[in-house]
Amino acid sequence: MISIGFVNPQAQAVVFDLNIHTEDKIVKITSYKDGLPTYTKLEGLKFSYQGIIKEFPDLADKTVAEAKVMGLERFKEHLKKFKTERELVMYLVDDLKKHNYEARQIIKKGFRPMTIKTYLAMVKT
Repeated sequence: MISIGFVNPQAQAVVFDLNIHTEDKIVKITSYKDGLPTYTKLEGLKFSYQGIIKEFPDLADKTVAEAKVMGLERFKEHLKKFKTERELVMYLVDDLKKHNYEARQIIKKGFRPMTIKTYLAMVKT
């Protein structure tokens, strides 16, 4: 189990708790608003309709609700492709970077926090 902490320029923080051995891979998502944590599972992610259509153009003819459900299912299927923890971490770091989130630290199995750079140097494969 690892946790990755992200922050964006508006000082919004998000922590992803990951477990490569579970079905959805993302076990819990914690976001902080006004210093208070809110917890959700993968289904609690907020997908924008425009983002779903950008990733999956074939869903453009679906209603907003249908597109969100189908987009979430496809996202879950995409997560299943990652065989290693490092692949999943790199995917999240690269994907959230597009949305102005910077990965700050990673905590693995209860050890002290480390930078993403240090983590990636430790797990080369």
